[in-house]
Amino acid sequence: MINATKLHQELVEAGIPIDGVVATEPPRIDFRPEVTEAQQAVALAILAAHVPEDYQDKREAAYVAQGVTVEAMIAALWERVVEDRPEASESLQAIRENIKKQFPENST
Repeated sequence: MINATKLHQELVEAGIPIDGVVATEPPRIDFRPEVTEAQQAVALAILAAHVPEDYQDKREAAYVAQGVTVEAMIAALWERVVEDRPEASESLQAIRENIKKQFPENST
């Protein structure tokens, strides 16, 4: 859940013409009629900084960035089980463990 008061203050300080902010799911910004598209874009960027990602989203992005894909895992498992070559699976597991430490289950 976002801090609607803080978000409202940041939008006003940025000069965005708003009537208010509603902390619904998803959050809503009530713009005044005179708001421009550029101001709306700035407001949405400010809003995005207030919406927390959960640990799973962060982990998934980190896995992809480090090459831990389903295809890579399948290949590593094949090499380990069929070809008796554990290097790739051990490397992927080390990456996974590091990412899990970076983004534990209780983080947002």
